[in-house]
Amino acid sequence: MRPAADNNVPVAAQGDVATVLVIDDNNDAATWSFWFEDDARRRDEQGLEPRSFVLYGPVRATPSAANAAITSAFKDKVLPDIIVVDELLSTGGPYPQREAAGLRFMHTFRERASAEGMTLPPSVLWTALYTPGLAHAFVQAGGRHAAGRETPSSEFVQLLWNVLLRGETWTHSYRKPRLELKPPVQAVLPYFEADLPPHEIAKRLNLPGGADEVYSLRRTLFNKVNQIREQNNEALFEGKGQYTELARAALEHGQIWVPLAYRIDQAQ
Repeated sequence: MRPAADNNVPVAAQGDVATVLVIDDNNDAATWSFWFEDDARRRDEQGLEPRSFVLYGPVRATPSAANAAITSAFKDKVLPDIIVVDELLSTGGPYPQREAAGLRFMHTFRERASAEGMTLPPSVLWTALYTPGLAHAFVQAGGRHAAGRETPSSEFVQLLWNVLLRGETWTHSYRKPRLELKPPVQAVLPYFEADLPPHEIAKRLNLPGGADEVYSLRRTLFNKVNQIREQNNEALFEGKGQYTELARAALEHGQIWVPLAYRIDQAQ
């Protein structure tokens, strides 16, 4: 693949083959190769410019195997054109289980690329654990796009082309109107989502007003969410609780953050 001169987005020349490092313990190499071959066949039938994906080595099912592949790629100075990452990977060993590890890999990969002085290839998350929060965390860690496993394989392969050739990136889809919040209210949203008690939120954010300040921020969020709900003729929030529900309403109307569970390289 050759880079575009204007924006560093890889562009496929006619007949080009793009390499894909797949980090996934759901589907083996034969399955991924079939999907790639099927995509190339459909392009041929539709008279489109010929291009195809091929696997960059074997499919890696464990974090250690994925890291070994990256270590080898850095050593050889030949990185894959694009990477597919699942959040759930196998632990390996005689009694393998599954663990959340894709996001951790993305953090490690970004750090390694920076240390090696090499450009990070576009990486795409494809996982059954998909949520907007996880997708946002993945992009913040250096990823480019994200999709849920309900996305059919043919559509996902096309998504890979869109990322590789058009520079397509993940964006948070939300219901209009967008909820506009000031930074102090935005800051408490991850903690509301995690349903932490007000005194703990105040401690973590070092709020001078303590729990009372958290209650004040909640009232602001409460009123703004209800303004939108009233505008949409929806049932209003009532009562003093509902911290998690208010955070979800904020997410639904355009706010986005890295959930506490995904804050790998920063303080929680």
